[in-house]
Amino acid sequence: MRRLVLAIMATLILCACQRSLKERSSPPSQTDAARLKTSPYLQLNEQQQRDLLAKVPNVKIGDTCQQVEVLLGKPELDELQYKKQPPYAFVQRLFVYYIREQDKDLVNEIRDEWVEFRFDQSNHLREIYAKNIDGIKNQP
Repeated sequence: MRRLVLAIMATLILCACQRSLKERSSPPSQTDAARLKTSPYLQLNEQQQRDLLAKVPNVKIGDTCQQVEVLLGKPELDELQYKKQPPYAFVQRLFVYYIREQDKDLVNEIRDEWVEFRFDQSNHLREIYAKNIDGIKNQP
């Protein structure tokens, strides 16, 4: 009986070692590849950055989303946001202008740079939020 238990344990250890070796030798997943990637998915050139950042101070709380779009151009993201739990009430409309986006479908709080414009239900600007951008003051 003791030999049987030892044989089973040895087999389990061997299987675990083989699985571990197989995982190490397999190619990296898409998530791993995204982490290793050094060049960003999106990055404005220096002139585009200067142009956008020079226009942002002209945007004022209370401006409509149409006024913001005329001033800054079409945002990379234009999204209506709702509560996640019932009742699914409107929360805000969000415009996002990216300066730098490391990965297409992943938010990188350290490396991404963007400016958000948050609008109320009547499409009037209520908040400006800049992430990782010097010189833009978050409002209100």
